[in-house]
Amino acid sequence: MADVLGAGALLLNLLMVSALVARRQRFTLILLTALTLRTSAALIHYYVLPLPGGLADAVGFERTAWEFSQDIWGTITDFRYSTSYIYSLFLAIPYAFTDRSPLMLQAFSVLVGTLNVYLVWKLASELWGREYASRPAWIVAIFPIPVMYAALTMREAYITFFVLLALLFVARWVNSGKLRHLAGSVVAFGMGAAFHGGIIVGLLSLVALIVLSAGTGLAAGLVKGRVPLRSFAIVMAAVIGLLLLFLVDPSIPKLGRPTQLLGPERYLQVLGVRARGDASYPVWLVASNGLELVYLVPLRVAYFLFSPFPWDVRQAAHFIGLADGLIFMALTFAVAANFDLIKRNKAALMVFLILAGLIVAFSMGTSNFGTALRHRSKFVFILVILAVPAYTRLRRKIAR
Repeated sequence: MADVLGAGALLLNLLMVSALVARRQRFTLILLTALTLRTSAALIHYYVLPLPGGLADAVGFERTAWEFSQDIWGTITDFRYSTSYIYSLFLAIPYAFTDRSPLMLQAFSVLVGTLNVYLVWKLASELWGREYASRPAWIVAIFPIPVMYAALTMREAYITFFVLLALLFVARWVNSGKLRHLAGSVVAFGMGAAFHGGIIVGLLSLVALIVLSAGTGLAAGLVKGRVPLRSFAIVMAAVIGLLLLFLVDPSIPKLGRPTQLLGPERYLQVLGVRARGDASYPVWLVASNGLELVYLVPLRVAYFLFSPFPWDVRQAAHFIGLADGLIFMALTFAVAANFDLIKRNKAALMVFLILAGLIVAFSMGTSNFGTALRHRSKFVFILVILAVPAYTRLRRKIAR
């Protein structure tokens, strides 16, 4: 029965993706390629050989989902929020109505991972135009690490989905000025944060950018002897919201309480706990005081994006991360080469700054390049989109 459920879910994926591309024939080959690779990886993991990332957390998520499903109503009513367990609770709902089938849960990830390729196409179209949208979609359709995580019972594909959706709404809001798109981005970031608390930094970055823009407008208006009401309202709302946040002081999964984030102790504690195992960062990247915490930020960002470096490789599995880090290095250089275009494109600049906030936040919470490999896979889609014009110019230059 388990195999039948899994096969049925994979077949349903094919039907849904076929319906999606029916009206977008130029995009058919890209999406079907993405679906085929992710489905093949899921089947290989289930029937042939476990994929590298599928022997720890993926097994735990599936097992917890099955345990939750045995008393789904009781689990829901007594549920204590945790970003890890919310994913298992989500998976427990279909389990409550079916037999146990790990392949079925993998099929859900396959579908979401394929939809992420579609969202890359939509976001690239919004930022650069449809002329350039197919290139990043092709890249992420065949990019090995995202393919692997989309074939496993892991949160990565779901988190990426909500981040891409949020940034698509952000780009549309910048380009159109319609508040419904801004509201959509807030909701999408909130959904992403439900699966991983660190994604709340994306929302905070968006709010900070809006307040900064409003504050600049308010200051410019005051210099001219007038008060721009819209800018004033945004700044006041931000001040009141910030005061309420620190007064309520809620516990944010993965981050802690807002009042704890004002000092270095919380960050130092997280870094110390997570620097362990064969894939741990060098000891000199673990800060011991607040000053070190500040000047180590660029180095930790470099390790988050590009590690393991050759001197960090201790076992054969680390070569996968080494290859992935080299690809991230090429993408980062392409984004840097393309930054002049990004600066002139307000929507692209907003996406870039939000991405930068997320990367810094995850860099400061990661002290293991195995974990870095998993976390940065959430952001490779956006890096590819921002890098595309640089690669396009390079291609034209070579052609000449």
